[in-house]
Amino acid sequence: MRKPHKPPARVPAEFITASQALDYLVGPRGPPLHPYAAGHRGETRREMAQACLIKAHTEQRIALVGRKGDMSNPAARSRAFERIPNEDLSRDVILGDSLVATPRRSGRANGEFWRDVKLRRKEFEAEFKFSSAEDALIRWWRAKTRHDGKPPTERDALVQFAQRQRPRLPRRWLCQQLKKFPKNWRRKGTGRPPGSGDKRKARSATGLKSSRDLKPSPKSLGAKSPSPSRSIARAPARPRRIAKDGPTKGLHPDYRHIIRQNKTEKTTPGWKVNLKRRNQYMHKYFRDTKYGGKERALKAAQAWLDSLMSIASDPDYMLWRMNKKPETNTSGVVGVGRYAVKYRRRKRLLWQAVWQDADGKRHCKRFFVSTHGERAAKALAVAVRREAMEELREELTRRGAIYD
Repeated sequence: MRKPHKPPARVPAEFITASQALDYLVGPRGPPLHPYAAGHRGETRREMAQACLIKAHTEQRIALVGRKGDMSNPAARSRAFERIPNEDLSRDVILGDSLVATPRRSGRANGEFWRDVKLRRKEFEAEFKFSSAEDALIRWWRAKTRHDGKPPTERDALVQFAQRQRPRLPRRWLCQQLKKFPKNWRRKGTGRPPGSGDKRKARSATGLKSSRDLKPSPKSLGAKSPSPSRSIARAPARPRRIAKDGPTKGLHPDYRHIIRQNKTEKTTPGWKVNLKRRNQYMHKYFRDTKYGGKERALKAAQAWLDSLMSIASDPDYMLWRMNKKPETNTSGVVGVGRYAVKYRRRKRLLWQAVWQDADGKRHCKRFFVSTHGERAAKALAVAVRREAMEELREELTRRGAIYD
């Protein structure tokens, strides 16, 4: 009978393991390791990295800690973490997440070994890296915000920054750092840290509620139930907007940008208008006491929203939304892509331009590379897309269309 596999113990966010530290020193991003820096000549790069790590420990610039064990009883429970003595880290020892102490000068083995060898992240970064992980995260966050025109999401920070660092930064460390950021640095509506599971809990609660609604009533128990193959209980469709459980209980049924604010300890009752255009938020609050009642405040909010929509939701904004470049775009032009299609029993390369007219009908035009060439086919697709956008602008201006 096989023993069940036990996953490795999680390392706290403020620590890194000895193997992670060695992998960084050996890797291409690590600092230059001179043979004489380790005190020996002609060693491999990993041996030099291990010697540099041990030398920094003996000189008390960093502290390697671990759980002390006994070779006579390896299954015994390890003790608390303590600093590894300098005499246990000799030249012949192999440093890793676990290490066995070398024999003393008397020739007798002391029978000690160390588990879960690790060191503090800040001490390691101060000794071997030119900048800390916190400063690197701030620089990446600012550059990403400047490039995209909006702050990145928590998942972007996890996938594109934390998991690409060496040593890799854990999710718990990232959550702690994002909580320290100012509110204006983060994207609105993404206050939850990655992996919090709030969406999963909401879905499970919705599923439980739907299963309760689908339970048969006592009157229908006596009726003949259909066959299980035909009676498949479908979950209810997810609503377009989910009402919040706070003072803002939802949007106005006729105006999607107007929210009702009830009376609380810190706020007065009124209507709030929220509108986002070109990555900028525009909002205004209309109190009931200022406008003489709930209905008058709502009319004032509607009038302000209509005047704002006529200015901010013009055809230029509609075209701006259509020409907003997604992250998956590789051609550099929105609506233009390079594809390989099967034509007359063989694969042919082409550039395709895609757009929609004022009625929402989709159009596309193809230019084959074999006919026009690579550069000419792309230039023709870009020109067709640009002409279609100009015609769409003229048609939307003539109709006086407003984006809701």
